[in-house]
Amino acid sequence: MKAIGILVVVFLIGGQICFAQKLSSKERKEQKAAEIEELVESGNFVFIARYASPMSGPKIDLTSIYDLKFKGDSVEAWLPYFGRAYQAPYADRDGGIKFKAKVDHIETKFNDKKKSYQVNFEVKEQRDTYQMNLIVGLSGYANLSVTMTHRQSISFSGVVEASAVDEKK
Repeated sequence: MKAIGILVVVFLIGGQICFAQKLSSKERKEQKAAEIEELVESGNFVFIARYASPMSGPKIDLTSIYDLKFKGDSVEAWLPYFGRAYQAPYADRDGGIKFKAKVDHIETKFNDKKKSYQVNFEVKEQRDTYQMNLIVGLSGYANLSVTMTHRQSISFSGVVEASAVDEKK
């Protein structure tokens, strides 16, 4: 009987400790917003695409990992492309939006009314010129619009996360 009493006391104390450490919904949202603010302001984050929305056709669920990595003043894209090409290079077998480039000017603005960041930049590659507009909400969800010179526009929906620190260079 004494052992049962001790077990009940241990479970009650353990339960109170567990509940004391949980954050409220509002506190979790504030913590996530602060994390997203820090990521976007630092310029080191990753946009992971979950859905692609081509101009012609329905939304496509992406089952593989496609991303857009920001590292200071450089951007690396590994995104799929679904749509019409107006001009395609001969024997091009690498059909997505793939590049690793240094960007001269990245413009980041915070929209106080919508509580979201807008990141605009342009990348000029040998094949095409990409104008990109990334809108990041404080909840971590984001939308990326890509306008190209030689192909139809496409947009992506996904999430913003911290970059992997121990990435090989």
